[in-house]
Order: sequence, then C-alpha cells, then structure tokens
Amino acid sequence: EQNKGLLFTSLDCGCRETYLKLKRVDKFNDTVANLKKYTAAMKESSVIVKYIVVQHFNDNKEEIKKFVDLMSEIKVEMVEFMIDNKWSMFTNLDEKPLPAHYGELYLYFKEECEKKGIKVKLWEKMEYILNKYALNNQ
Repeated sequence: EQNKGLLFTSLDCGCRETYLKLKRVDKFNDTVANLKKYTAAMKESSVIVKYIVVQHFNDNKEEIKKFVDLMSEIKVEMVEFMIDNKWSMFTNLDEKPLPAHYGELYLYFKEECEKKGIKVKLWEKMEYILNKYALNNQ
C-alpha cells in the first residue's frame, strides 16, 4: 500500500518553557504545528511521540499532564514513555538507583493516557528497567 510510514519524534514536554529548557531552542510552536500536520495527514497510530523523562526538567506529574493533554488536543494516538539515557544506558542501576518517583511517574503517565484514549508504547529495555528498578517487579 502506498504512503505507509511511521514517524517517531521526541517532544518530552507539553509547553514552550519546558521545551526551551530541554532542547535549548525556541521551536516548540513550530514542532507542535508540524505534529498537527503529521497527525492530520497520516493514518492511525502512524505518529508516535516520545516523552523522555529528564531529571529536574520534566520528571513531575504537572509536565506529564501538560504533555498528555497536548497529545490529546493534536490527536496523537500513540506515545512512548522513556527514561533519559543517563539512566537507561550509562548508569549501573544496581549501584546507583533510579530516582524513587520514576515508577510513580510511569504509572501516572499510563493512567493519564488511558483517560484520553492514547496508547502507550514501551521499548522492551525500558519495560525491563521500569519493572525491575522502578516498580520493583523483580
């Protein structure tokens, strides 16, 4: 079938101020405008927007709520929850644990997405990390 594709992008927040802190460029409005175009043009679940949790920037419920509300507003049907590479790739989590509230943030993220009818995708390694180190599901 023609015009099939999958677009992954990382927004990581739901407001201009946090975007500027995270990305260090003032392109939030442009990025959101482009996401609106992509979701309008592509078929269901073809646009996947990542929320990468970055300690001290967007690792709180308020930022998650803004993000999920924005995804609902622009009709993104699938999002991905991730944790900053600092934790998922470059830290021995057996020696230096994840911040204690990351499991709670993931559960909140999932719950907020569920309320809005947004599917949550989880990379296999991220699921393992969350289960073992954040949710204590050894």
